[in-house]
Amino acid sequence: RFCQLIDYEEDIMANSSSSDRINSNSNCDEQFPTSALLTAIVSVTSTVLYLLIQKKSQSNDDQEIDFRSDVVSFSSCTIAASRALESERDDALVVDPLAHILAGAHALKERRGLLSTASTSRIAIRTKYFDDFIGSFLTQRPTLYTAESAGSTPNADNICGNKTSSNNYRFQVVHMGSGMDARAYRLTGIPKETLFYDVDTEKVLRYKQTLLAKAISDPNTAKELKDMIQNGNRRRKSVSANIESAHEWESSLLSSGFDPQRPTCWVLEGLTYYLGSDDIVSELLSKMRQLSLHQHSSLIMSVATKASVERAQASTKSPLMKSWKWGSDNPARCLTENGWTCCEFENVVFLGDEKASYGRWNPPLQSLDSGGSDVELGRKKYGIMYVTARY
Repeated sequence: RFCQLIDYEEDIMANSSSSDRINSNSNCDEQFPTSALLTAIVSVTSTVLYLLIQKKSQSNDDQEIDFRSDVVSFSSCTIAASRALESERDDALVVDPLAHILAGAHALKERRGLLSTASTSRIAIRTKYFDDFIGSFLTQRPTLYTAESAGSTPNADNICGNKTSSNNYRFQVVHMGSGMDARAYRLTGIPKETLFYDVDTEKVLRYKQTLLAKAISDPNTAKELKDMIQNGNRRRKSVSANIESAHEWESSLLSSGFDPQRPTCWVLEGLTYYLGSDDIVSELLSKMRQLSLHQHSSLIMSVATKASVERAQASTKSPLMKSWKWGSDNPARCLTENGWTCCEFENVVFLGDEKASYGRWNPPLQSLDSGGSDVELGRKKYGIMYVTARY
């Protein structure tokens, strides 16, 4: 009806004189009152908006279903769900205000339905351990000279915070296989110049951005969360790349503004299990070291023992764990062979150790070997290590 009204008025205007137009408009108003025309416009506009909203909603639903079909990609949502459940505890090790948004309803429902809290505790411990390491890295006061000037003695002009060098001072955190990580948004008390680079597949990054954008547009989202997302977006950069291709992710990272001269913290949290071979892992670690020209650059990663990977692959309960591919019984050597400084006794901590327990990890003792000392068996009771290294 709205289109017919427009056509009717255009015909009148095209075939009438100036004086006739007044009469025609008058007659038109009599036949088609202004209120009727406005009603028609509102009706059509409402219909169009409704269809657009429905289409967008359907698109989001389809995107979520497609994302859930990829068990490895969707694991990033279940990990976020674990953080969300941890955040609800009175004794929470980690509080992530955005976790429930990044998890999505399906992953939250799935995680709440688990009878055991072991998985949630494991993720909470890992997140806390990584948070502490990254936070310590970001609050250090490193000198500004890089590999090219490492042989010189630092002076008052190249110490962090000096006005003459502030333009050259900026931390970088590169999260390889970032998934639904929210550190760019939730970490506080860190230098405002810090840049976070989230490196992952296009599918994961696109879905993450969809969830965040949906939260911002949702009138029910608290203002504090909207501000957190908007502030985080200003210091976070998405880098779409295949992590198993060092050339591809290096090119994408550099194109996104990454500066090898800046102090950088490389984060591989829950990633290495899914890498295809020793060669891929070595190439990854070596390339990260080549891109770390600042002497205060560091690395932290989680690694599974070979026996843990074998048990995961034999799992009949978890399709995700069956996707595990890589493990190492000596990650310190793997790192040193690729240019990093790492001491097995200082930089390798097992989940369940005193430094990586926080009083929350007490699963049944499971040794990986038939022999060995009680201490060694205790260190390996779960077979997951948190490994740190430096320039």
